[in-house]
Amino acid sequence: MAIAYFFSGIAKGLDIGWWNGNSVWKAIASVDNSYYSFYPLILTIVGIGTVLLEFSYPFLVYNKKTRKYVIAGVILMHASIAVMMQLYAFSALMIVWNVAAYGNITMINKTSDVETA
Repeated sequence: MAIAYFFSGIAKGLDIGWWNGNSVWKAIASVDNSYYSFYPLILTIVGIGTVLLEFSYPFLVYNKKTRKYVIAGVILMHASIAVMMQLYAFSALMIVWNVAAYGNITMINKTSDVETA
């Protein structure tokens, strides 16, 4: 997972369309024409955020202090892909893989107070 996100981040970083928002706009506008009204600055921020999240994923996911934030960011990214681009199966699969690979049950629910037999 980490290697795939890293090289995806590098590939997107080399494409100017991710830095100016064009790639995000093309992706969502190809599904539904109602997304033409997005403010360009939002698309630019989403594009740059995607590049930075994917590129920094392997470095941040192995750090215990930043892991939950990276996993939350990836879940948010894939949930947005599901809604905006209607890629539900892909997004669900990527969310499950990320949580299975790097998620921890203690990230979701602190149960350290409960004693087990």
